[in-house]
Amino acid sequence: MYSWKIWYENEIITGTTIQEWIDAPSEGVLGVVQHKELYKGHKSASVHSGGDWYWMLPNGVVQNTSDSTYTIDYWVPCPAPPEAITKKGKWTANENMLQVSKEMIEEVKNG
Repeated sequence: MYSWKIWYENEIITGTTIQEWIDAPSEGVLGVVQHKELYKGHKSASVHSGGDWYWMLPNGVVQNTSDSTYTIDYWVPCPAPPEAITKKGKWTANENMLQVSKEMIEEVKNG
């Protein structure tokens, strides 16, 4: 079972289902924490931030690009597979990202 939390500049969206991921805003993502229950009482967490694209695969796993992919002549679009549900990241001021990072660390600790 997966649960996740998406940070935007002015809100945080939480969910456990693909439909909730679809319903969350599609642009402006600053970071995502995803929890996975490994077995009773034990979880792992994955942290995604600084990405230009975030996506959820049909099996519920969240992935992201670390940075945009560039070539000499053009921007390469989101590398997610076609069946993934994508969200677009956003640049923000350093102080905003530092605050989001602190909140994401707390989420991992307490999640």
